[in-house]
Amino acid sequence: MTASYFAYGSSMPIPEYLRQAVDQEIASFCAWRVPANALGGLCLVHNWQGDTVTISEKRPMVRNPSRWVNTPIAQFRYNQQEDDWSVYRADQNQRWLPDKGLHGVHFISSLLIYVNHDPEGVFWA
Repeated sequence: MTASYFAYGSSMPIPEYLRQAVDQEIASFCAWRVPANALGGLCLVHNWQGDTVTISEKRPMVRNPSRWVNTPIAQFRYNQQEDDWSVYRADQNQRWLPDKGLHGVHFISSLLIYVNHDPEGVFWA
């Protein structure tokens, strides 16, 4: 494959070492953000799809606690060509929109700090 092949949108998957490091960092963030003894079984989970990882809030339904509801919080997308990350937020219809605050960030920890502080009130509102 030539370099021009990758320049036109086809990208290699995220390197495995980076995926594992990011996975561990996001798992630690989720555990820290919502302690295990949280009331009502609230927890944060994360799921991968390709080079994208999504953090969602998971909690039992009020009227039927045996069923769980997932609410998307933030999505992080890796750009292999630039070796950086961007953060997206979910709108009221659960469509992903790029966050205006940060994008093109090289360290996922910077985006996790940003999401935690939520200066625009779009992640934890």
